[in-house]
Amino acid sequence: MIPDTTVALAALLISIVLATIVLIRGGRDLGIGERLGVIVLGLYLPLVVGVTLGGIPTGGYGNVPVGWAWVNLVPFATISQQLGDGLTSGMRQLTGNLLLLVPLGFLLPVANPRFRQFRTTLVAAVAVSLGIEILQLTISAVVGFPYRVFDVDDLILNTAGAALGWAGWRVTLGWFHNAPDEASYSAHP
Repeated sequence: MIPDTTVALAALLISIVLATIVLIRGGRDLGIGERLGVIVLGLYLPLVVGVTLGGIPTGGYGNVPVGWAWVNLVPFATISQQLGDGLTSGMRQLTGNLLLLVPLGFLLPVANPRFRQFRTTLVAAVAVSLGIEILQLTISAVVGFPYRVFDVDDLILNTAGAALGWAGWRVTLGWFHNAPDEASYSAHP
């Protein structure tokens, strides 16, 4: 089995290279907040890769034919089943899928003004989540074992999490814009 940390470290190296390229090529045009957003995204994305693609089985599982057991295309089927299980690992799974892309929804508009529109961030979140699900299914097919399942409910929860992150960014942005500046303070009450 390829451990989560190995996958995350490989992704971290790639992420460092990409963040460095972004900072060097566009660094003069980036504000301090955008630079910080790029750096934090560069640290966050490898964690996502490690969590979602780590633990890849490398053998000894036999060859299980790819089939519908590897895919859930029915919206809310997994969510309703896991909610029915009560406070179990199913709830941890639901919470994890919801929280996974919250930082992405927050950091994208910080790092790049193009993602300050809700729709743009949501499209990016769907693309990232869909990419994760397709990679999980592809890796399962390659190793001949369904170590992860392509689940439309993961897409729903990941996207909802990114939407929460974007909303958090908007709230935070409002705090900064509504904060009094130094000129508004006076020596008398």
